Amino acid sequence: MFNLSIFDCCTEDERKIYRQHKKSNKSEKKQELKEALLDVVKTFSGIREINKKTLFDKNNEPVFNKIIAAFENECVRLSDSFVYDEKAPKDIPLIKEIVILDCPGSTDKNEYSWHEIVLKQILENGILIDRERYIVYSSSANQMKKRQVCLMQEIFFKDNEKRLMCGLNLDIINQNGGCNTGKYLAYTSLVFSKSVEPSIDIDIDEVLILPEFETNVLEKVNYLDMESLTIEEKIMPVPVNHMDGAGMFLPGVFPQSCQIRGGWIKGAIFPFDFRQFIIEKQKEGIAENVVKDMWGNDVSIGYIRDHIKIILNGSQLKMWKFYKSWDDYKAAFKENGLKICVNNTMHYPYSDDPVVLSAYQFYQTIPRENVTNEKIKALSELTIEKINDAKMNPDTALDIMGADLETEEGLDPFYASIKAYPQMLQDPYVRKRIDKKIKSERKKAMSGRPYIKGF
Repeated sequence: MFNLSIFDCCTEDERKIYRQHKKSNKSEKKQELKEALLDVVKTFSGIREINKKTLFDKNNEPVFNKIIAAFENECVRLSDSFVYDEKAPKDIPLIKEIVILDCPGSTDKNEYSWHEIVLKQILENGILIDRERYIVYSSSANQMKKRQVCLMQEIFFKDNEKRLMCGLNLDIINQNGGCNTGKYLAYTSLVFSKSVEPSIDIDIDEVLILPEFETNVLEKVNYLDMESLTIEEKIMPVPVNHMDGAGMFLPGVFPQSCQIRGGWIKGAIFPFDFRQFIIEKQKEGIAENVVKDMWGNDVSIGYIRDHIKIILNGSQLKMWKFYKSWDDYKAAFKENGLKICVNNTMHYPYSDDPVVLSAYQFYQTIPRENVTNEKIKALSELTIEKINDAKMNPDTALDIMGADLETEEGLDPFYASIKAYPQMLQDPYVRKRIDKKIKSERKKAMSGRPYIKGF
């Protein structure tokens, strides 16, 4: 797909002033040109345009530095261009319906840069790219950090809006209380998460959404009173969410633990035989007859036992509150041809003694009195060894830089060179890149993400 810049959206007059501004060495003249650029950008009227010459060369091939590779996902599967040719399996289709637009801006929050003014104009009026009208569709959390937006061909969006939004639209969302802008952008970007369709469709009627499973833990806390802004140390019950973002499936539904996507659904699911669990508790006479679903409606335990294969939590269905009930959501899911897709699966280790980068959440549960200097040192040992080894061992250096050493074929030329000629580790440029990664690994460890044994 194309990855364009806000500069590609400028008129010839705007580019001319911008080039003069960049070349100018005198601060007074530079400021004058900056103001002139802002004025000409502000006075632009109509719809901005990117012509075909920006996208394609004389041979009608995409300009190399204007395209990027992307993973298969729910959105690109809707494109007519997304076709797999068995005769040419290495041919990569060009998806024109989606365009990533880089939008750098000023760090000064008190004034808009010309980039931001151009982006605002595109937000309001859309943009013509090779004579096709595009609109700003969304911007994921990662894209927002990079100051990027996702443009979508307007006719493509209109044709697929119900499928992309699982039956919702802005009117329905706003009529039901609206949605936080940041969350809305994140949720509408879920269709761009890499995913594949399972060989066997998952029946949405065999899925159930339940409220989060929480229990209260009686513990000593530093309680912050939001009204008086005072902190008091006291013992009190603290609700702990045990299933946040994690669902379960009957063993055999999926080959292994995985992450799923589809129709606002996001999260990990793990195998657990809740059917057998229910049978056992019913025999013991301690099973409830009904439970409440996410909308507060009764669901028979017997129905769950006999018909349900996947249980998700409310936090895994991101826009659940904009549907009247689970039946309402399922109807929209089916009517718009949606599927539950696999985003990622559990990976098994390549070695007998695997090492993995841990998550900080686990360490937050450890009582402070148990965190001694000796235990911190022991926990940091593998990270320190890895960092020190990376300075001499090419394999460790490549691993710490993110190279996939399990794939010999297709290894990046830079990484392949280091693997073939370890002496390159002493090269100033290579050393600089490794030092940058080592610094990053140190920061991760200091923020609670050391390397530990496991996978």
